[in-house]
Amino acid sequence: MATRIEDKLERAFARIQSMTDAAIARAEAQRQHAIAEAERRRRAEALRPRAVHYGNWVAALDELHAAFTKHREVSALIESLRGLAPDTEDAERRTQFDRYVQWAAQHLKESDPFLAFTLPDGDTPDLSFPQWQRWRAQNQHPFTIGRFGWVPWVASLAPRSKSLMRSGGGSIHQRQSDKASRTSATRVRFLFFSMYSEY
Repeated sequence: MATRIEDKLERAFARIQSMTDAAIARAEAQRQHAIAEAERRRRAEALRPRAVHYGNWVAALDELHAAFTKHREVSALIESLRGLAPDTEDAERRTQFDRYVQWAAQHLKESDPFLAFTLPDGDTPDLSFPQWQRWRAQNQHPFTIGRFGWVPWVASLAPRSKSLMRSGGGSIHQRQSDKASRTSATRVRFLFFSMYSEY
């Protein structure tokens, strides 16, 4: 009888040790992950001004491209208008049509986006396009407002002091370790109760 109890105790202690070791390993893995994530955030924040600057230059190029595309399409439209003539004997309508085509041609000439377009500020961006793409994909969801209003929404870089710290102190690493210890202690109690409930 005593040998049987001793065997059960040995198995129980072995299981307790195994679970404790696993809990400690998980807590350490979580701690290392948190450290690596904090370092990634630090690097991303250090790179943010350069990435935003690159984004502003991209926005300027996109705006010029949009203006150029529209201007080219309007030019083709005006050329089509020049080849048309109102199918009417109304002289006043013909005159109005001709005036409109002339005005449209003058408008096209004066609105050429290459005559005057706004250049982005600052020096040439020192990031490559792949670097900028990678940073943007990992850290933010960009959206545009206004002229060259490339505004980064860096949700992942927002402060999280309230969620990472308990009131009164204690880092996230300490909390994770405490949680692992509590889980292990609960399993230990369960094992002992299960073992002795057989007698």
